[in-house]
Amino acid sequence: MMTGRLALQGVLRQRLLTLLAMVAVVAGGHAVCADATIVFPTQDGIVVPLDEHNVELAAVKPGWLRLSVFSSNARDGGRVPTPMVSVGHNDTPAFSWWQDDGYVIFRTADGRLVLAENGTTWALQGPDNTTIMLSKKLLSKPSPSSSDLLLHVNRSSDAHVYGCGRLTNTTKVLPLNCSRGLPLVSEFGFLSSFAWSTDGFAMFGVVPDNDARSQPFLNLSWAQATEEFLWQFSAHHPRLDLYLAPAPTLRDAVVLLWNLTGAPGLLPSYSLSFLASRSGWEEPPSISKAVDEFSSGHFPLSAVVADYEWFSPESDAQLPPEGAANFSDFGLNPAVLPGGPKFLQQLRSQGVHFGGVRWPRLGNTALLREAGSLGCLFHEPPRHLRFNDKACREWYTRQLQADTQAGVSFFWNTGGDSAYYTYMYWARAQTNAFKDHIPPTTTTTTTTTTTTTTSTTTTTTSTTTTSTTTTSTTTTTTSTTTTTTTRRTSTTSTTSTTSTSSSSSSTTVRLHPQFHNKTAQAESPIVQWRALRTRAGEGQPEPSSASCNGTHRRPFSLSNAFTPGIQSLGNVATTGRIGSSWDDLEAAAGDIVAYLMAGTAFVSVDIGGNSQGTVPDTLLVRWYQLGLFTTVPRSSSARTSSPHFPFDAQTPPAVDAIRAAMRLRQRLMPTIYAAMVWQHVLLEPMLRPLLFEFPNDAEAAQTATQWLLGSGLMVAPVLSSSDQVQVYLPVGLWFPFTQTPTSSPTQGIAGPTHHDVVAELADIPLMVRAGTLLALQDVGSSPSPPGLLTIYVYAGRNASIAVVEDDGKHYCGSGRVTTFSWNDDTLVLSWTRTAASSGGGGGGGGRVGDGDVTGEAEANSVLFPAASPGYIVVQAVLWQNGTAPIQSHARNIGLSGFLDFATLMSPNSHKRTL
Repeated sequence: MMTGRLALQGVLRQRLLTLLAMVAVVAGGHAVCADATIVFPTQDGIVVPLDEHNVELAAVKPGWLRLSVFSSNARDGGRVPTPMVSVGHNDTPAFSWWQDDGYVIFRTADGRLVLAENGTTWALQGPDNTTIMLSKKLLSKPSPSSSDLLLHVNRSSDAHVYGCGRLTNTTKVLPLNCSRGLPLVSEFGFLSSFAWSTDGFAMFGVVPDNDARSQPFLNLSWAQATEEFLWQFSAHHPRLDLYLAPAPTLRDAVVLLWNLTGAPGLLPSYSLSFLASRSGWEEPPSISKAVDEFSSGHFPLSAVVADYEWFSPESDAQLPPEGAANFSDFGLNPAVLPGGPKFLQQLRSQGVHFGGVRWPRLGNTALLREAGSLGCLFHEPPRHLRFNDKACREWYTRQLQADTQAGVSFFWNTGGDSAYYTYMYWARAQTNAFKDHIPPTTTTTTTTTTTTTTSTTTTTTSTTTTSTTTTSTTTTTTSTTTTTTTRRTSTTSTTSTTSTSSSSSSTTVRLHPQFHNKTAQAESPIVQWRALRTRAGEGQPEPSSASCNGTHRRPFSLSNAFTPGIQSLGNVATTGRIGSSWDDLEAAAGDIVAYLMAGTAFVSVDIGGNSQGTVPDTLLVRWYQLGLFTTVPRSSSARTSSPHFPFDAQTPPAVDAIRAAMRLRQRLMPTIYAAMVWQHVLLEPMLRPLLFEFPNDAEAAQTATQWLLGSGLMVAPVLSSSDQVQVYLPVGLWFPFTQTPTSSPTQGIAGPTHHDVVAELADIPLMVRAGTLLALQDVGSSPSPPGLLTIYVYAGRNASIAVVEDDGKHYCGSGRVTTFSWNDDTLVLSWTRTAASSGGGGGGGGRVGDGDVTGEAEANSVLFPAASPGYIVVQAVLWQNGTAPIQSHARNIGLSGFLDFATLMSPNSHKRTL
């Protein structure tokens, strides 16, 4: 009783302070009009009452604002509960608000929301108060008789929208821009309520989940109308949270999405090598036979994946609603995994992990009764589990634990379209089934200490009460930013007159009493946001370095769809069940780019597709060459077709071409692994559509089948039976990638241009941007010093790359980072190496100290063989326009060093600049 009375008194006191402040005369002599709308403070913002609805303007995380619409019967604000949004108690940035001439202005360091008190007009403004979006209407109905609502968001007539997701049940390469969206999961891809407009802002819509019903979507959609976007939400759930962020580019918008929903997870290193997946392992060849053939044929292999046959001799697809008494939902099927745990242990000793396909339903009658008694089953479709309930997830976790303890390393989830959040909650339950998953913690501290050139910006706050400090240190040429803010307070202040401008008009706004939750920050550049949360298990953040003990396992799984936020669980989106034809191959390339634009962070395709019969050799080779430049290379085949393994090609040239492509992937692993780590730590995208790097290039925006690894290595796969490929090269100088330096001068190609490439069967069209460093490792193809690391230098601009060495399995432990920097003026490649360190970030993961390997004693062929000292010797190859490539001598890496190419060049050589 006393607690409730005190809480009520606190609410009344807060509202009284608000009323007093609104009628106070401040230093500037201005006062709020007596007839101004009464605004109610909330935890993260303010509620503005309208006639039939209330609107909340709120701060969320750095970069994001929230506009929420809900019933006028509710006064309290707060966001819609959703597993997609990752916001902690102390994440809300500083904000202030005031009223002026019939408008309510809500401000953070990253932008402002302006709302007319009568609800007719609203606007989104940038941090410089420039109007990005101005809508002359807030709410309406689709029709007079409709109970749904429409939220109006203005757009310019020539605006394009990207990032809405992709359904993959077509053999056509679809345009990358989109005109509508909704949150939807499917066996054939996904659609999203995230979108970025070329007008310069990102949108992300959330409504309450109807968790009592089975439906693969949320009751929310948006569509592009004449000079506006219309967000429609159901009257059954009359609340919409629209997250809004000023975002000049699509890359900014995707980084913001990760900041809001969770940083991409840190994948285990084995997931980046090659996964041999197949439906039908009960038929020859057996897993043992296939593993032996991979080994004898010198094809890299890090995991095998089996369909339902790994736990059951038969599918549950045709079972009645009550299931079958003898059906096996869990456990290891000895017909496919002879010896059970011992067999999986033997595979692991060979460097091969095992993953199993899971469906979100049960088939065993007794388990169905047990799950039903707990309320864990949907009524329709029958036998499907309700993962949105935490108790049900915990029950499922307990069922899986015997399998994970037996040696199952990961799961590939399919059929999760029973509910929109099924894949998300399902992945959480599976993560918790591993005994060394990240434990609950209330502290998030991530530190990375590899830098080359840094600058420091400090934002100083006024002297108020308790303060919280967040520190982010970035790698290569980045910045270090420390921001100190105070906890929420209720204060008033005055400022000078500010001009608010838009493309159509300019309005002077007088700033009346301002109400702050914290002392406002001066600036918050997009590139400085480093929300390093990994919501493993039940959404808990990554443990602090102080609590790291080397046992915090990196979660990894695959899913046939994507839900924003699932990337933080190390979940890799596959492009769904696709066919095997040339048209399917071309469409898959477009799907990869569309997925990346939607913020999936990770993507994997079914190499070889799922059509019946045998895939022709040339087509199979091109499938491999495409799939090996996704996040997780993975072959796949339908139960009715032959496996799509490399050695299943019919002719030696095709087998050799696939082997060459797989070995190239292994050689590039230091570059690939580093890109994955820094995506987690710094939110730098690993795989990038051309529009990420070239935001002002209209041609790049329409290039649907090319992408970049990092910022400099362009992938332009062959997508037809012809060996003729036309590659679009944006502005800059581009070098054709080759592993074999010649004595002939290198001829760079100046963009923007379309470049014709002739790609023989074993050729993959790859282009490298001037000012790029690539790190390659030796894979035993030629005699070389042990632990050799080769740096390819593509001259034309300064460049850097930070190579990461760790155990590839854990978040914490010892590890080292070697940062290579290229000075284009002096032609010097220099490097520094961090000594072995424990804890902290993605770089420190427990792989290699200075000569000592830590972690489990098992073979791991992804980065190094077991007991290897890692990279200890470096050489470099310089590629310059107009001169022959120059290869340096090899030298020990040590803690620092350099290679001076100016001393290696012949007297007749000269530097060619852009």
